[in-house]
Amino acid sequence: MRIACPPPARLLDVGCGNGLFVAKATEAGYSCRGIDTSLPPRRACHLPDHLSQRSVADEADQGVTYDVVSVLNVLEHVPEPDAFLRVVARLLRPGGVLVCSMPLSSGMIYGLCEWLYRATGGSAVIPLKTVLQWHMAAPHVFLPTVDGIRHLMRRCFGSPPEGIASQRIVDVRNLSNRIALERKQRHVTAWENIVLLCGGYALGSLGAIASSLGRPDEVFFLVRRRTDA
Repeated sequence: MRIACPPPARLLDVGCGNGLFVAKATEAGYSCRGIDTSLPPRRACHLPDHLSQRSVADEADQGVTYDVVSVLNVLEHVPEPDAFLRVVARLLRPGGVLVCSMPLSSGMIYGLCEWLYRATGGSAVIPLKTVLQWHMAAPHVFLPTVDGIRHLMRRCFGSPPEGIASQRIVDVRNLSNRIALERKQRHVTAWENIVLLCGGYALGSLGAIASSLGRPDEVFFLVRRRTDA
């Protein structure tokens, strides 16, 4: 995919977490900042001087606009995505680009977990809870279809999403990092560690199959804000 806004464009990462993406984008030459409503301790952050603990509404009230705003695996945690994205649109200059990724309700893994839950009369709830991240402080509350994403982006940005590409919920190359992150959030026993490792490889394989069958579990896409907006 051609780079929509190459460096040294101004980039804001919304929901930046520990700032890893901010650090990578800065290394690539972007003038980059990150915001999040809750930041980890400063010692755990990448480029902490580039990160601010604030909401998108607080940032929009500053009156500053950006060439690129990234919202990566954030929208699924937002209970009112329309209102959230309309504020994000205020952060983009006309012609600016939203970079977004998020999971889908139509994905194969989600579908299998939901089927298992229904088939067992609700007994096998753990896989569905895990996919929806109900065990975390910010669970998944918004899972659209691809068509739902198209309608949402047209409403909020006046433009359809471009270059929708599938991506996997679990990339086995980063599995050890995912498990390490899980350990930081809760106590993980040796047995759970084995289950997470085996489950991660299984999800990674399912993700590859899902993408080949046209039922991706997550998608990545761009949206341009209309120049007359």
